[in-house]
Amino acid sequence: MNREPDFYLGDRSEGVVTDFDGRVRRVWILERLHDERGARYLRVRVEPPLPVGDDGEPVAELCLQERHVGVDVEALDDGSHASVRLALTDRAGSVAWADVAAKPDALPPSAEQRFNRAYSALACFVEREGHSDVPMDQREQGWLIGVFAHNMRHVHAAGHLEPDRRAALEALPGWHW
Repeated sequence: MNREPDFYLGDRSEGVVTDFDGRVRRVWILERLHDERGARYLRVRVEPPLPVGDDGEPVAELCLQERHVGVDVEALDDGSHASVRLALTDRAGSVAWADVAAKPDALPPSAEQRFNRAYSALACFVEREGHSDVPMDQREQGWLIGVFAHNMRHVHAAGHLEPDRRAALEALPGWHW
């Protein structure tokens, strides 16, 4: 697209595992649609494409549906964001949730950014205290790092921790699973 994006798409604000990779995408409106019940949709192009296709292929065109009645994604101010449902244009049903914002810095932090910030706070604790046995209610730099450490151990035990995150945690002095 040769024009500026209409808005940006990114990670969800709920702070849960994202439905897609959470990377910020530029979004251009291609068409405004309404269904028989009056629900509003936007057919959009996203760059880079989303990794949500049935066949594993990235998807560049999809529909956005507002998550909450009365949220106008086209009228977001520079500091706000809103949740939307993502739906592929070639089939019914939602494939993911995301947040949209007029500016990329108004989006919630991505899962990667949240991990990095919590990890940094945990590393400060480990350096200061000399161990990684963090009390559950321990706060560091505004993060509940005891909960973070517990969650990382749980995700690892379930076999879902990304290898780079596992390596970063194992590099902390005294870290144990």
